[in-house]
Amino acid sequence: MRASPAAPTAPNPAFAATTRRFIMEMPIAAYFGFRITDIGPGFLEITQPYRRELCYIDGIFQAGAVGTIADFAGAGACVTMLPEGWGGANGRLHNKASCSCHW
Repeated sequence: MRASPAAPTAPNPAFAATTRRFIMEMPIAAYFGFRITDIGPGFLEITQPYRRELCYIDGIFQAGAVGTIADFAGAGACVTMLPEGWGGANGRLHNKASCSCHW
């Protein structure tokens, strides 16, 4: 269900195709089995089918999998509002610190 009563206008007339390509060309989207089930300016709905390997026990998704779909949906909603010719970007995070745990 779309949260906004007044839908914004996307600056890119091809926003739907651009956003679908941005999301679905990522290998992790294919691995998770994402399907884009609704898309509009400032809005993206992704369906995640049940996959046992994404659960911490049978029938219950692990929080990381839930966070991943939320991240994709949020980023995709933002991509729908980019002007034509712009694109989303992913950054690299390098862990520069070390940690050791002692029990």
